[in-house]
Amino acid sequence: MMENKTKIDLKNTSIFITGAAGFIGSNLAKRILTTVEGAKVVGLDNMNHYYDVRLKEARLDELNKFENFSFVKGNLADKETITTIFEQYKPQIVVNLGAQAGVRYSITNPDAYVEANLIGFYNILEACRHSYDEGHMWGLTPDFLGVLEEGFKEFFEKEVPGNPMKAEYLIPIFIGELLEQGKMSVKVLKTNDTWYGMTYHEDVASVKDSFKKMLENGVYKADLFSDL
Repeated sequence: MMENKTKIDLKNTSIFITGAAGFIGSNLAKRILTTVEGAKVVGLDNMNHYYDVRLKEARLDELNKFENFSFVKGNLADKETITTIFEQYKPQIVVNLGAQAGVRYSITNPDAYVEANLIGFYNILEACRHSYDEGHMWGLTPDFLGVLEEGFKEFFEKEVPGNPMKAEYLIPIFIGELLEQGKMSVKVLKTNDTWYGMTYHEDVASVKDSFKKMLENGVYKADLFSDL
């Protein structure tokens, strides 16, 4: 059996849980809030009457005792609600447990399943897609370039022969390995500026338009590198 080495550090993260008033969602939220240092949880639930809503209210009463818990009553199918949550709480991890359960209920209430299980799930995926377009710019010391070159040689010797067409030497992964080995340190500088990338030809026009507006508004000089 293959060992799963994937580890997710939840410490000091913002976590969004849908279906937070349900049995699984509420217990997950409580577990995180009681065991993970600095974690903040925002929960969403529409509090419908599929089963006794008093059970959901009792679970929320328990969760509301935690300072790092926030609750939003809303529907997954309401795109504006989902967008607002992502903008306000900026979740780094999303656990989508909100769904309409049951089989017989779907015969008499099919719309509930379309809204929660299809449209709602789509809204979550879209919010995630638009929220995590993060770019990283690395500033490396001269000493590191020598280490990088050695890693590149090892990559060609071990990785390329087995998969010459798709093997990729990814600097973030290489740096991550060095961090685990205690061979380097990284200082992270955060910025609220927008990261622009042109992955597809269709992206070019919107990026050009954005830079044109920033030049007109004086965000950048017309000749950005004239003083270098």
